[in-house]
Amino acid sequence: LIPKRPMAEPPEKKEKVCHSCGLDDRGQSTLLDADGARAAFAALPENLWTLEDKRLTRKFTAKNFLQAVAFVNAVAPVAEAARHHPDIHITNYRDVELVLFTHS
Repeated sequence: LIPKRPMAEPPEKKEKVCHSCGLDDRGQSTLLDADGARAAFAALPENLWTLEDKRLTRKFTAKNFLQAVAFVNAVAPVAEAARHHPDIHITNYRDVELVLFTHS
């Protein structure tokens, strides 16, 4: 077993990254209202994301397990830079599902 070590804190973000929800004067994300969320979802290309309840989901299929894991590892720094942290699921050894929702 690998001993648990405290995770390092990410560097503090000083600029607004999320253009959909925005940041308040303290650098915290602000939420879209229902109309704003529907408008933002409608602006996405068709058939890429699915809106389920208050969650955006998208599924990908890799050629094999290693490519699925490589995809997840490529998503991580992009999600961190955007200050959005999706739930990421690998199922059936090569299917990857991203789930975005508010944690607020």
